[in-house]
Amino acid sequence: MISAALRYPDLVGPAEVRRYHEEGYLLLRGVLDPDAELARLRDAYVVLMDHLGECFLRAANSPYLEGFADRPMPERFGVALGASGGEFLDHLDPALRAGSSDYRFRADLPTAQIPELFALMRAPALLDALEPLLGAEIEVAPGYHVNHKLGSSQLELTRAAAAAAGREIFHEAGYHSWHVLQTPWHADVPWLLADGRRTPVVTAWIPTTEATVSNGALMVVPGSHRQGIRMAPFPEEELQRGIALETEPGDVILFDNKLLHASAPIRDANSFRWAFNFRYLPAGQANGRPYLPGFLARSTANPERVFSDPRLWAAMWRAALLAATQYAQRVPSAATTGLHEARAFSKRWRELTADPEGWQELDDKRVWDFPARWWGRVQDRLGLG
Repeated sequence: MISAALRYPDLVGPAEVRRYHEEGYLLLRGVLDPDAELARLRDAYVVLMDHLGECFLRAANSPYLEGFADRPMPERFGVALGASGGEFLDHLDPALRAGSSDYRFRADLPTAQIPELFALMRAPALLDALEPLLGAEIEVAPGYHVNHKLGSSQLELTRAAAAAAGREIFHEAGYHSWHVLQTPWHADVPWLLADGRRTPVVTAWIPTTEATVSNGALMVVPGSHRQGIRMAPFPEEELQRGIALETEPGDVILFDNKLLHASAPIRDANSFRWAFNFRYLPAGQANGRPYLPGFLARSTANPERVFSDPRLWAAMWRAALLAATQYAQRVPSAATTGLHEARAFSKRWRELTADPEGWQELDDKRVWDFPARWWGRVQDRLGLG
């Protein structure tokens, strides 16, 4: 079943706000310019992916390096993914695994936080659509993602490139499967630290390619966000109410981070579905991942504080990911950290990173200098004592 779509390219009015709160999502047509805003990011991102792909193929001494540049872009993506054993995707989408105990940031590779990505996060039309839902003070949360859904032909190349490099077929389990295979039903909010679960976060899901029922369109269960914070398994009768939202470049889907969503099955062997998703919240509220950098994107009260420097944003991410690599064993787990500890952790990080310079000065003493009693409780929870 394909949902009926709203067609308000320039306006989210009272009726749309009511529908968002009732159903948990809005499908808005033509919010972004596919030939300007999206094409600029898509072109720059392809250059980035090709550079990264060549780096991983050379490091693996892969036979797939020969003729790599002549392959279609979906095939290049699959080959790079396989030859890297998943590191390719980890670098493109650092929020996927940063904070995991085995996370390692590759500082020697070209940054994935490119100016064109930063520009799309701050696109005026996108912020205009978000303002009626979040208010005039809007922050970009750090947990952005890039999703590539691969058809079976690209997956075969991925497996072959992994085998040639002596790497495991990583994408059939764990984090990576959510991004390149069919994404199972889930809500985003349980993966945040406990203090961030109370924040009204809106996800903006932005396709750069056509997304259909045959190549992994986003699916949602309308109204499921009203059931609160949940994790799988979900009642089968509830999932039967799921609908697929077919989109084209320029469309945007806004949804509540408690909404159940998934991707449609990938039926087309040669398909390649590519989308970005960014998360937004009211300024000053907990984002659930304080150890990664968000920023103020719009403010009526303090317009001088709006962050607009893409290169500084990239430098902040580099510093944060280096810290996440060095101290991965100490990053609190969303599954085991209670509300009190999460609030203390977030408060400390806000103090340390109140300005961009704070991100550049992250070190063991500053980041982990918590009160002894608090840190002792966290160590006990995480088995770090």
